[in-house]
Amino acid sequence: MRVEAPGRVVFGVVLDAVAYEDLDRPLEAAVNALGDPAGASPPRDSIRLYTAAVLRQLPEEPLQPVPIGEVRMATDDDVRVALRMDGFTEGDDGSGIPVGTYGAAGGSSPVYLDADFLLGPEAAHLNITGVSGLATKTSAVEFVLTSIFQTFPARKGSVAALCFNVKGPDLCFLDQPATLTGEDAALYRRLGLTPSPFDAVRYFAPCKADGVNLNTLRTHPDLAANTEPLTWGLREVLEYAEVVLNRDDLDAKADAFIDFLADRVVGKEFHAPELNPKD
Repeated sequence: MRVEAPGRVVFGVVLDAVAYEDLDRPLEAAVNALGDPAGASPPRDSIRLYTAAVLRQLPEEPLQPVPIGEVRMATDDDVRVALRMDGFTEGDDGSGIPVGTYGAAGGSSPVYLDADFLLGPEAAHLNITGVSGLATKTSAVEFVLTSIFQTFPARKGSVAALCFNVKGPDLCFLDQPATLTGEDAALYRRLGLTPSPFDAVRYFAPCKADGVNLNTLRTHPDLAANTEPLTWGLREVLEYAEVVLNRDDLDAKADAFIDFLADRVVGKEFHAPELNPKD
């Protein structure tokens, strides 16, 4: 809601509402309606009182009590200002990432996160909670990711996502189109997003016990082009040793042993005649 007074604007969210009339008992209202609660009754004096939590006041200083003024439903711009999204969504330097809508009284206003706060060099993390097993958290993650890929400002660089699939087919077909309901499609349009599958997707899958076939649900020939085997051996360990280990984990002997493996073992053909004695 928005309350306007001379020189001041207050934004808030309604928490509770009550109504008062000039009747002592509810029975009198039924009598006035001729015993039919749903029937028409003569106009009576009444007031409605709404309790609200103040989100923001303009100007913010000096802090003052909420004035008596005209109360209106909040518009998209009002929601943006009340939630302090105007600081990162306006102008050519805007960095807002749409993540959903705030709806009240039949309206829906876009809600944004600051790209610098979400993905910047000193960014926070995003927590998504919900009931387990309903795929709502997975859907929320996918929606936020597609919003990031479509709206992240190019001047700030590029973004990539690394996902580990642990729930069967949930994340195995992100590059395939899906069927949206009219309500879902309207949500995408409201946020200025395109409901399209992810592009530039690469899948990595481990091999089965035979060491040849991939252990993945992406077995159809049309899905195999961007599905690669996931292998991890001594070569990869040494290549990314600075990720697996740090200098506090190594002493002089361990450091020398790693250098020996890289120089004498990795990539060299192995011969052990004693393991394959000739008859």
